[in-house]
Amino acid sequence: MLQHFKLHQELSTAISSGKKIIGWGTGDAYFQTQRFYSLELHYLVDNDRTIHEKNDIIVYSPEKLFKEDPSSVFIVIFSSFWISIKQQIQDAGLYESIPYTHLFYPKTYFKKLKIINEISEKIKIKQKANSTNAIVVQGPIYQDYTLKIISYYAKHYPNDYLVLSTWKDSDPRILQLMEPLVDNLILSDLPEYRGIQNRNLQLLTTKVALEACKNYGALLVMKTRTDMI
Repeated sequence: MLQHFKLHQELSTAISSGKKIIGWGTGDAYFQTQRFYSLELHYLVDNDRTIHEKNDIIVYSPEKLFKEDPSSVFIVIFSSFWISIKQQIQDAGLYESIPYTHLFYPKTYFKKLKIINEISEKIKIKQKANSTNAIVVQGPIYQDYTLKIISYYAKHYPNDYLVLSTWKDSDPRILQLMEPLVDNLILSDLPEYRGIQNRNLQLLTTKVALEACKNYGALLVMKTRTDMI
């Protein structure tokens, strides 16, 4: 039972040392996690400024959190977009944080992560696709994750049409490493209106990638994200 899982060691240490435990995110991930752990949080923050109260919970903007002494707080990220949020937190200071998913990860996850790390060090170029299957990887580039994800698919699915759909403002040095690993690298301009929870960004990069797969002649497409291992 999930209730019997031990809390992540870093979180347990933060709680025992008296640090403020602050939650980031107010969606389903927050409520589902609280069903199992009932974490006592000092308060919640969210990037969505339209949220003021949610189910009688007061939600603040990240500015409140970033006024805190980094050594006195510990952040639990309740969002599937935890990689980008974690980067936002790191850019603001030396704050400790973990995604809510780490409270549930089995040992098999870390074993898979080790395998992906080993693969990314071995493959440098993908063979040309020759099947009617396609794989779409869409989203922003994450330096510590995306290259490994692309390398994994290039290694294990060399015959399938591999598409990376991301943004023109991505780091050109990382794009240069990934371009030989995909059949099609699509770079798009960021839309003026990102939409709620950046949904317009997902829609745009997915749409152009699916159009590329159609033009290639793919009959079956699997879509994943640049931050999903």
